Amino acid sequence: RRRELLGECVLERVHAEGTVHCDVKPSNIGYTRTGVVKLFDFGLARPESVPLAEGQNAAATFAGTPYYMSPAAIRGEPPNAAFDWWSLSVVLFEAIAGRRPFDGQDTADVLSSILSRPCPRVSTFRPDLPGDAADFFDRAFVRSRPRGVFEAADFRPLLESLGGGQSARSARAVG
Repeated sequence: RRRELLGECVLERVHAEGTVHCDVKPSNIGYTRTGVVKLFDFGLARPESVPLAEGQNAAATFAGTPYYMSPAAIRGEPPNAAFDWWSLSVVLFEAIAGRRPFDGQDTADVLSSILSRPCPRVSTFRPDLPGDAADFFDRAFVRSRPRGVFEAADFRPLLESLGGGQSARSARAVG
């Protein structure tokens, strides 16, 4: 039985509740024996768009796994669903390419990479991928998007291009 990428729209359900997970990464995504997707570890989850408390600064609220953090999260902006969709895009890139899109020698270098270095084309590591997959990641890692445009429906074309026509369940999983 084929596993669904995100089960019954798990991130959409979390976001519909007004919560941002803030730590989507491979070790926090799992499956039951029957293929139901589970999202683990809500220890960093926060209500969406709650501004920093008076006297707090971004450095004081910095939390998460650096490789998977969005630029907005690094800058200490109020959490929103785009944080999680960015992180999921990093997870997918890593699963497809066999490496993370943003890397570095230490935490500061990783954060600098996320904030300013161009994302490598996924087709560099997987030339066999359809062009739609590379285009997806080019759009997913746009840093100037206010609040982020990505949502579950934006993942459907990627899943369809990777699924070779057998992606109806997976497409429903994220949208």
